[in-house]
Amino acid sequence: MRTISKSLFLLFLILLASFSWYYKNNFWHQKTDAKEVEKPLRLSPDMAFIKGACFKMGNFFENGNSDEHPVHEVCLDNFFIAKYEITVGDFRKFIEATAYVTKIEREGKGYTLNKTGDNWEEKEGIGWRNPGFEQEENHPVTMVSWNDAMTYINWLNKKSGMKYRLPTEAEWEFAARGGGKFFEYSWGNEWPDGNIAGEELLNHFPVWPWPVWEDYDDSYVFTSPAGSFKPNSFGLYDMTGNVWEWCADWYKGDYYDKSPLKNPEGPVAGTHRTRRGGSWFSSPMSIRTTIRDSGTPHEMDFYLGFRLARSAEAEVKNTAQ
Repeated sequence: MRTISKSLFLLFLILLASFSWYYKNNFWHQKTDAKEVEKPLRLSPDMAFIKGACFKMGNFFENGNSDEHPVHEVCLDNFFIAKYEITVGDFRKFIEATAYVTKIEREGKGYTLNKTGDNWEEKEGIGWRNPGFEQEENHPVTMVSWNDAMTYINWLNKKSGMKYRLPTEAEWEFAARGGGKFFEYSWGNEWPDGNIAGEELLNHFPVWPWPVWEDYDDSYVFTSPAGSFKPNSFGLYDMTGNVWEWCADWYKGDYYDKSPLKNPEGPVAGTHRTRRGGSWFSSPMSIRTTIRDSGTPHEMDFYLGFRLARSAEAEVKNTAQ
């Protein structure tokens, strides 16, 4: 009796194994053959919806530069802005899909920080793949010009069917300040919580002649993975520090004198594009939410990247129907 039971049990195990093999090789393989299924690109960046409102734009602490004045009222429509800066991995997918070559890659060399930390030096092979320091795929991409960023956005729009763009300068400041709050930094007016110039740079470089936030060490000498620090009240990461971010607007120092009330988009023409937010390289004065910086559209740096935005008008209309 025991012999029969053992035989039946062994037969059951053999049948079960045969069924499992058949199921695996004939059912799953029909649907997930690696040669037939291509891993999809991530074409939908995480976006935060920002409800439009009016706010006072410009420097309200009386410690800014002349181009941050006068403080003036701005009213914005609803919009979306990316929660994270575009990463090395995001940009690599674009390069692999298009074989696009950035300006700095075409030139074959570029400037990065020297080993002592007190000056720039020109090196061969510098670019978004190698900004002069190590980066992982989840770090914000650097060494991309405004033109490079726009080429990426045009490609992404064709692939996704969306209408991504760079944020306007007004949208960027409103979002960084959590809806126009009187915040000097995206985390508020308290002790820093971001990747900025701190004691870690003094400890790493033999010579560091630029100001740092004293007694603050964020533990990252260069860029940090996107989203390493707490988000602001809108759920946006790295609005202060990590990398400067390109905006859509042309830059003009006296633009605030004549900025329109409704959805300002900057001057109609110019030679430099606006960038905001400061970086891992930036001193306390250069990471304020109201500080303005600029660069030519073909300029790139080891502390400069971008994030995406999108208008919300279409979504609002669809919701209302």
